Amino acid sequence: MRLSPDERKVILAAAHRHFGEAAEVWLFGSRVRNNTRGGDIDLLVELPAPVSSPLALSLAFEADIQSELDDPKVDVLVHAAGEDASPIYRLARETGVRL
Repeated sequence: MRLSPDERKVILAAAHRHFGEAAEVWLFGSRVRNNTRGGDIDLLVELPAPVSSPLALSLAFEADIQSELDDPKVDVLVHAAGEDASPIYRLARETGVRL
């Protein structure tokens, strides 16, 4: 996994601020593989219950992480319990690493 312990702490703290303590965060995509370079920080946030405005929360979460990590690109998927899981959510969960 190509995230430092400090980066993981920042991401988890931001997730808990924006989505609550029960949120689970998964890193997926190229940053999971240690033998690659560069790449976006691709995150899946799983929630135990639906939220009223997932897009607004996701955008605020992304902005928070980008400002704290000075990273140019963060992509976030949000999946709440009870919602249909599209193939991208399933792929992110199956190939990702829980932070």
